[in-house]
Amino acid sequence: MKHNCNCGSKPIIKKALYQSPCPGITLNIRSIKTNLFEVTGKVTCNESPLEGVYVKLSSSSDIVSFPNNPVTTNAVGSFLAIPDIAPNTADTKVTITASIMANGSVISTSQYHFFSNKN
Repeated sequence: MKHNCNCGSKPIIKKALYQSPCPGITLNIRSIKTNLFEVTGKVTCNESPLEGVYVKLSSSSDIVSFPNNPVTTNAVGSFLAIPDIAPNTADTKVTITASIMANGSVISTSQYHFFSNKN
């Protein structure tokens, strides 16, 4: 039996023990240099990339903000953002969250990141 996941062009084939992760969102955070990091990720449905999805980014601290928010996924389902960090910020651990709307529900994932002011 086929059931449309309403998030991409491929249908989900329902099986007894199979649950679709559709859509799915991944999140990666990488330090670029002192007190600067990038946030990347990907949105997929049944392992196929989803283009044109709006991804809302947020931080657990007001010292980190995203000036171009939301970001939009490209042809391979990927997104990239470089957050602004308040000047003279001490070493800080924050939680970054990426969220999308799908089928009337919010789907999100979060990741901790520690950034340092030290050279």
